[in-house]
Amino acid sequence: MAQKGANGMSTRYYVIYDNPLRAWVSTAASVAAIVCLIGLGVYLESAAMQWFGFVLSFLTILTIFKRLAGEPMTIDQAIADLERKKKGE
Repeated sequence: MAQKGANGMSTRYYVIYDNPLRAWVSTAASVAAIVCLIGLGVYLESAAMQWFGFVLSFLTILTIFKRLAGEPMTIDQAIADLERKKKGE
């Protein structure tokens, strides 16, 4: 996905997955942390902790959607793409 930077040049972000299981484990760990944070906030009757858990969950969901929207590449594909960009193709 390419975006225009402040200098007018396009910026490209590389999403690289070396193992699909790792992405799922990372997502599951994030969800577990949010559930624990909100649950602890409910148990301790802390509205601030519950709100922080809500904000963290919102940011996590945005991150997951951005990761899913990107085109996953292997490391070799990303290196080849960077080499093409370097040569000006």
